[in-house]
Amino acid sequence: MTIRQLSPEVVRYIAAGEVVERPASVVKELVENAFDAGATNVRVAIQRGGLGAIRVTDDGCGISADELELAVTRHATSKLATADDLVRVATLGFRGEALASIGAVSHLEIVSRPPDTATGARLRMVSGEITDQGATGGPAGTTVTVRNLFHNVPARAAFQKSATTEARHIITALGALALVRPDIAVSLTNNGRDALQAPGTGDLLDAISAVYGPEVAGRLVPLPALQDRGRTISGFTALPDEHRANRQYLAFLVNGRWVRSPFLVHAVAEAYRAMLPGGRHPVAVIRLDVPPDAVDVNVHPTKAEVRLRHERIVYGLVQHAIREALTAQDHTTLPQWTGWSPDATPGRPSPPTTSGSVSGFQTAHGHQRDGAASPFGAALASASEAVRTEATAQEPPPLLPAEALQPGRLQVLGQIGETYIVAADGSGLYLIDQHSAHERVLYEGLLREAADPTASSKDRDRQLMLSPDVVELSPSQHAWLEEHQGVLADLGFNLEPFGGQSWLMRAVPAALTQRSHTSTIAEVIDGALGREYGDGPVADRTRWSVACHSAVKAGDELTSAAMAKIIRQLEACDLGRTCPHGRPTMVHLSQAQLAREFGRH
Repeated sequence: MTIRQLSPEVVRYIAAGEVVERPASVVKELVENAFDAGATNVRVAIQRGGLGAIRVTDDGCGISADELELAVTRHATSKLATADDLVRVATLGFRGEALASIGAVSHLEIVSRPPDTATGARLRMVSGEITDQGATGGPAGTTVTVRNLFHNVPARAAFQKSATTEARHIITALGALALVRPDIAVSLTNNGRDALQAPGTGDLLDAISAVYGPEVAGRLVPLPALQDRGRTISGFTALPDEHRANRQYLAFLVNGRWVRSPFLVHAVAEAYRAMLPGGRHPVAVIRLDVPPDAVDVNVHPTKAEVRLRHERIVYGLVQHAIREALTAQDHTTLPQWTGWSPDATPGRPSPPTTSGSVSGFQTAHGHQRDGAASPFGAALASASEAVRTEATAQEPPPLLPAEALQPGRLQVLGQIGETYIVAADGSGLYLIDQHSAHERVLYEGLLREAADPTASSKDRDRQLMLSPDVVELSPSQHAWLEEHQGVLADLGFNLEPFGGQSWLMRAVPAALTQRSHTSTIAEVIDGALGREYGDGPVADRTRWSVACHSAVKAGDELTSAAMAKIIRQLEACDLGRTCPHGRPTMVHLSQAQLAREFGRH
């Protein structure tokens, strides 16, 4: 095999492939350049998810006419001078690769004017070759326009997703940058419509509100500004009852740079140890400032990963700050001891005597049924009705004699830890995971309803809301909903755009238990965005997500009637032994197993 020198064209394409993976990569590099140029306002406009066009305009220091051609040359930069500068990088960009790499795989135009000059300069490049340049007018700052991205790299173009998906990646990348610099106003328009607006007030909480939505921002508490050996921490975190199914709402900002860090993720997880349900993740935006020579940012092509010196110091700082923030906000009071009642079950305090419903299972107020329900919708609503029944103080069901138990007909015996239903039949004892079981019931109900050829979205059994809820979504959630609004309508949601990232929710599926509908819709969308429910069709992933977030949860106290109804519904399921995630819904202890355990064999 002969060794040969690669041509400059091939070298350009290889280098561009490391820097420019998708349109979001282009936006990230150009906005970082704008930040480094001292901009106070950065406007991004995209068409067709960035595959058609990307334009980034800033009011920064600009590029002089005599340096414009040098700016698109590989490894030309104003941010480094010597090798020693690499250990004290204070800018987002520093390699001098971005403009050259972008220009190699697109039609690139740069128009720039420094504030102290009367005339600007223009440069055009196609596939890495300069085709035109000269003087031009324009406002102070720089505008970079990228068209026909990957026009000359068909293999890379073929791997791009839909325009909507690429737009969501851009929203995510730009949102991370808005968190990095809350003092810079950042905006994004997608096909002429506003997709992101960060105000640039300098307040990190305002930036969080713009990126994650005002509902999330409103539930955060500030981290104490702690310091240890030149390292400081600040930011916001959420109380343990505010958590997500993925890590999309966990951001780390190290020396003004958004980074991925398994090490920092672990530090946060340890700080929340024993506070969150299994498989759930906290919401936090953590800003760390360390000495420039204590962090290595030159370890990843996209500069998304860093190495930290003296990690133990940072690890302890993160844990201490989160624990202190949570402790300062913990105003939980333990229930007052009221003594025992003669009628109470031995070993348990008396049930409450006040009227009403157990928290989380109240009768839905402010809702009414919408029209004639479909047959499957009625069954689905019936399955969910178990968790909307008012709980009343009652004696536990009596233990039935063995001869009264028939195989295949489970009888409820009680509940353990407000998580597992205990039941029995002639074959033995069953421990049933109440959430997994109810999730399977609701999921199969939604599947049957979707498979009914005579049903339309209008036939879905839904609850009309007498007072519609305004749902505030993050830019990423809003972009997903714009594309998949019909999918949610088929499941019984009635949502209408209400300006900005707000939606008006007029109806919800009848299966949706009485929880916060606004947070449920956000979690449903997050589950679809994060591929939490597999890689299948969007409609099925969303159906699965709705079932998961509508089902009763571990920790919910159920009445005997509610438990019996879930069991009856589960017995009618096609795949009742597992939940849609594949986890078992029940564990069976046979009569023979029980006999062996008690030495009765």
